[in-house]
Formats: sequence, structure tokens, C-alpha cells
Amino acid sequence: MTKVTLDSIEYDSEDFTEDQQKILGEIVYNKNLASNLSYQVTSLNVVAKILSDKLKASLAEDKPDD
Repeated sequence: MTKVTLDSIEYDSEDFTEDQQKILGEIVYNKNLASNLSYQVTSLNVVAKILSDKLKASLAEDKPDD
């Protein structure tokens, strides 16, 4: 099955007990969720930048010439 490394020690998850498998599953779920949330935050920051740039451009168009 899968090799798992903790504190530089490699374990074979095939030898894990049922409880250890559940803990490993939670760790994997947690890491996947954190990765997904990080992607969402990055995407939101990109959208915020695009919207900010659009607003600046719109305000510049409405500005009367000196």
C-alpha cells in the first residue's frame, strides 16, 4: 500500500491498525481540504485584483480632463 513518512521514519500503511488507518485518512482529508481552501483564497485574491483594476479604470474614465 502507501508508504507514510513521519519524522523521517517510513511506515507501510498496509501494517496500520484500523484506528491508524482512520487517523491517516483524516490527515489526508485535512491536507486535501487545506489545499483546496488555499486555491480558493488565491482565486479570490486574483478576482479582487481584477475588480480593483476595473474600478480604477472606470474612475479614470469618469475623471474630467484638466
